[in-house]
Amino acid sequence: MTGVPATITITAMETVGELTDLSEKMQMYVKTVHDIAAEKGAARVTDIARTLDVKKASVTSALKTLSSRGLVNYTPYDVVTLTEQGLQLAEELDRRYRVLHDFFVGILGIDPHTADMDACNLEHHLSETLHQRLVGFIEYYQTCTALKFRWDPNIGGFCADPDDA
Repeated sequence: MTGVPATITITAMETVGELTDLSEKMQMYVKTVHDIAAEKGAARVTDIARTLDVKKASVTSALKTLSSRGLVNYTPYDVVTLTEQGLQLAEELDRRYRVLHDFFVGILGIDPHTADMDACNLEHHLSETLHQRLVGFIEYYQTCTALKFRWDPNIGGFCADPDDA
């Protein structure tokens, strides 16, 4: 049985999945518990099943696995919360999602709905090196006084930002 380290530290080449040995599906359970708990204070199996559009039995099985790995506090018929390690993992996934989403919308000009779907899919596979480079590029792009570029859907390519002229 593989557990999650007491503190989640991601090295330059590790993705969240490599670090935790969790599948993307299991990572989504952690994220979903986090999102529901943020809204309601705690999650219930029914809430998780509805959000992920899965059967309650699938949620129960996943929660047992996540509980054994120290990521969730789960007891049948009770509320579900994240452990400290689970919270760290959920926050790391959320941080990666936000960086990708902001990059897709703000720089690449992807519509928010598509950016949401793509960022949600990619957040689980993004290496720490790429994540840090994206953050650095976005910060540079936002603060650089030089002429900027934007995606122009009319020409189907990048061009100088007219707001920057």
